[in-house]
Amino acid sequence: MREVFAEMPQRIMPLMTRNNRLDCIDMIEGRVEAKVRNSVDQYVTLEVLNADYLRLQTSSSSTTEMKLLPYKGTQLIAMVQTVHTDHFDDSVIAFYDMQWQQQDVSLFYTEPQTDAYFHESHHAADSVSMARRAIADFHPTRMDLSAEECTLTITLQLGDMETTLRPVAEDSTQPMTMKWDSLHFTPFFR
Repeated sequence: MREVFAEMPQRIMPLMTRNNRLDCIDMIEGRVEAKVRNSVDQYVTLEVLNADYLRLQTSSSSTTEMKLLPYKGTQLIAMVQTVHTDHFDDSVIAFYDMQWQQQDVSLFYTEPQTDAYFHESHHAADSVSMARRAIADFHPTRMDLSAEECTLTITLQLGDMETTLRPVAEDSTQPMTMKWDSLHFTPFFR
């Protein structure tokens, strides 16, 4: 991941120069806080860097994760960018080949339907149904790549859902883990 991050084109992360990335790598490998100022004078912190994963705090309200995934005798780069707001987190995922050419997301990831996050609940069926409808209107998701495994965890965000439905939705939903099967992220249940 060190070399992939160092050689990442600036078009992928425009506010972070190559020198910023190299400084972060040097600092984290030197076991000091890997914090630099980007081109708009905000701090970026490289929080985790291992052989196939990295996590950057790109601003006070955003993070970027990258994971190298085995793919057809080579590797694929998965990148998750997340914006954090007061009410919810919202993530997007992108995939790149090893030359940093963007790939079609649908080849590697299919967004789960809202119903996939729901499980058995002790709440009344009509309450759960109302919560499902409320979430269906607008349901951002937070995505987290694993530093240790080739998995992606997706958490449905409830935002500023009506207060009477929020406890029902919280008790009736669960994060979904998807496992990389060398070609695609697929739902995985432990």
